[in-house]
Amino acid sequence: MSERKQFRLGLVGYGEIGSTLGKGLREAGLQQIFCYDKYAFDGPYADLIQGRGRDTGQVQSGIGRCGGADLQRHAGLEVARKR
Repeated sequence: MSERKQFRLGLVGYGEIGSTLGKGLREAGLQQIFCYDKYAFDGPYADLIQGRGRDTGQVQSGIGRCGGADLQRHAGLEVARKR
């Protein structure tokens, strides 16, 4: 069997959809997932968002870090940008 190629994924939005997607991809073997949510550190859901990140081993990072991803995905919309 051939080796799977890894890429860096940036998730913009880490609510129900983003965290579920990130968790599934992590479990499937994707190693580098960067996520950004504007409420991750300030807002009513900060603890929840940060907890999801810790539970799935994801990196909570600024939007600039997502910009270094090979593929960015806004978790709430059908929008993707490939470099």
